[in-house]
Amino acid sequence: MGEQFPAEVPANWTPCFAVADADATIDTAQRLGGAVNFPAFDTPFGRYGGLRDPQGGSFTVLTAPAQG
Repeated sequence: MGEQFPAEVPANWTPCFAVADADATIDTAQRLGGAVNFPAFDTPFGRYGGLRDPQGGSFTVLTAPAQG
């Protein structure tokens, strides 16, 4: 996985969902019982944030940058 991860960290994956508004999606998820793994931030690929559902499953959301 790369040198930034300790050897004991197993290989893993995280689902990423395309959403219209990452910040609004994170707000809604929190209101409905989810937790924020990391708040949304801007990347070259769009606005990206991490969430955890009430059962502990982690996933991310991404709003692609506007075309134009």
